[in-house]
Amino acid sequence: VISCDGLLITNPICYDINGTAPEAGIDIEPNLQTERIKNLTILNPYLHNNVGAGLWLLGKTTNTNQWENVLIKNIHSAYNGSGVILESVGDVTIEGGTLTNSTVYGITLTRDIRNVRFINLDIHDNDRRGIGGTLTNQGVSSINWLFANCRIYNNGKLTPNTHDGVRIDSNSDDYPINNVRFVNCD
Repeated sequence: VISCDGLLITNPICYDINGTAPEAGIDIEPNLQTERIKNLTILNPYLHNNVGAGLWLLGKTTNTNQWENVLIKNIHSAYNGSGVILESVGDVTIEGGTLTNSTVYGITLTRDIRNVRFINLDIHDNDRRGIGGTLTNQGVSSINWLFANCRIYNNGKLTPNTHDGVRIDSNSDDYPINNVRFVNCD
């Protein structure tokens, strides 16, 4: 999906994707600054054994206003490269579901991420971190991230006590990360 206003996707089953980048189960990726992702809802996605991410949300610019009212509900992502990858996005909610057995992270956060919510997720048994947010090359400050009622456990299978749990940091003094909250998370 490169642009939409009012798109509902129900019960997609995306598995065994490989060969052409980004090799994701679902790839939401506006190509131009003028393209917008607005009023997008994806219900009950089943994303399994994809070489890339189960779900990849990728903006092309630091204009996170390209994104408005995106809801992913009851996600099941297993045995993918990463469960979910977010880059240059805003106004996204991922609510309910499981991110498990990824070869990298359950959730990968890369840069320029604003106003995102992760609610009622089980993030477990990923090879590396449950949540990995080492932000590089930011063009704007990443702000307003909420993790609520998430269970994050048994991650870092490949490198116990080194790459497990949660890591969120930025290499940019000019564009820091602000207002990251974990509420009722284990």
